[in-house]
Amino acid sequence: MTVHFAGEQPTVPQAAAWSAATLGAGEAYEAACLAQAAGISREEAMGLVRRHGTHRATLMAAARRLKRG
Repeated sequence: MTVHFAGEQPTVPQAAAWSAATLGAGEAYEAACLAQAAGISREEAMGLVRRHGTHRATLMAAARRLKRG
């Protein structure tokens, strides 16, 4: 995970930068951890955090459902 300081532009595709910017710092951290733990993309994890909040058990259950299809 790359840390960016205030005023510094992230070096990620525009859509991913916009998505990450819409999450708070704690939410972005949860999304990164969820993506790694559940084996899903960061974008999928960010969507789950937006939909379900930052409760880890809820997020892991949602990620398992997402992976099952």
